[in-house]
Amino acid sequence: MEGQGSSSKNLDKGTQKDEENKETFNQNSTKPSIQGKSIFRIFGYEFVAPKGMKNPGIILIVLLLGNILLLAGLTRLFK
Repeated sequence: MEGQGSSSKNLDKGTQKDEENKETFNQNSTKPSIQGKSIFRIFGYEFVAPKGMKNPGIILIVLLLGNILLLAGLTRLFK
């Protein structure tokens, strides 16, 4: 009988962990998982920057322009 008591305790711990995992991993949640500044939203995707980042919109634009220039330069190089 002692073995049954310990196994039921382990099962209880397992179900508690499963419930915690369900709360933290919810794909259908409407709450954002990352807290921060919302830059913009397009096609249902929201671009979010960390709270402490200064001028996240400008940084995003610079990165996008840099990638476009890099892509254009590489395509000219391999023609």
